[in-house]
Amino acid sequence: MFGRMLAAACVVAAAVVGCGRPATVGTSTQQSAGPSTATFAFTTASQLSLVRDGAVAATVASAAQPRYPVFTDGGKYVAAADGSQIVAVGFGANSARTIPSNAERVFAGGADTVAWWEAPDLVSLDLSTPSSAPVREHIDLPGGTTGQTRLISLANGIAVFERPGGTDDLVAMGRDQQFHPLGPAPDKQPIHIGFPSRDGRKFAYASAIRAACPRDAVGVVETDTGAVTSPPMPYSRDNNATTRAIWWDKDGLLHISIAEKPCGADDAVITTRTWKLDQGKWIQADPDPALVSRQLDGTAVGLVAPTSPKPPAGTLWIVGQGRRDHIADNVTDLAAPTVSVSNAS
Repeated sequence: MFGRMLAAACVVAAAVVGCGRPATVGTSTQQSAGPSTATFAFTTASQLSLVRDGAVAATVASAAQPRYPVFTDGGKYVAAADGSQIVAVGFGANSARTIPSNAERVFAGGADTVAWWEAPDLVSLDLSTPSSAPVREHIDLPGGTTGQTRLISLANGIAVFERPGGTDDLVAMGRDQQFHPLGPAPDKQPIHIGFPSRDGRKFAYASAIRAACPRDAVGVVETDTGAVTSPPMPYSRDNNATTRAIWWDKDGLLHISIAEKPCGADDAVITTRTWKLDQGKWIQADPDPALVSRQLDGTAVGLVAPTSPKPPAGTLWIVGQGRRDHIADNVTDLAAPTVSVSNAS
């Protein structure tokens, strides 16, 4: 099913209507002497940009804030969803694209493809060919696929769907294209969005804790069994705490950033801390504070130092080899490829 769909995406003809339109790519003429040649991407309120050799190499504009950027498994393209379209960009000429879609999230679909959900279809697009068109595959979950069905996790060919109101809210589709139920949604609440580990065997999610002073919990679901773990959160129970970002980094660990303030206090006193889940416990992560960070090639780190609590945004730096190089302002999120792309073109 899904494997066949991704293969088909590579040969779809350009004549299919609605395959997306080219977008303008801006190339930086100023080369920063960055501490790393690593490749990564960032988002702002209106664009998705690629960074290479310490400078912005390509940018594609979006209609609204692009969210949850992700690199393809091959590492040469990055994409994000802004609510009305998918925006994508790579290193090659004419690689920037916008594809109309109301998808809330885009995932890496294997090789140079990305995938997203438009109920009841799983849609994929091969970004390596500018003329390729989206390919749709109808997904018929056991018990039926409804308009409320959502794709909440996809990585390494393992997909997890949420179908609110069913006997089993969560259903996984494995690499063997077989379905298996994972049970009810954790905390008896719909999962807004999932953040899959690289191998697809786990996904993390944030959920709100209803209390006099609202705060978040972060849980992890095993996609083969549905087992859920939710370690005690590293904040004061007397504080308001909001999860700003969730990501799996190159160390294989789950990382989060949390914005915290005394209950009822003004946003001016918000502090943002970063944590990682190590052996079942949240420990302070480095760098801290950061709205989001990514380990890059070598010892370099890309980090967004928080500057604005609402909406969450900050200043993007590359830190490494005793240097701290400024890249961009008003940055909302980061993404990094899971493979080395030093020779990408």
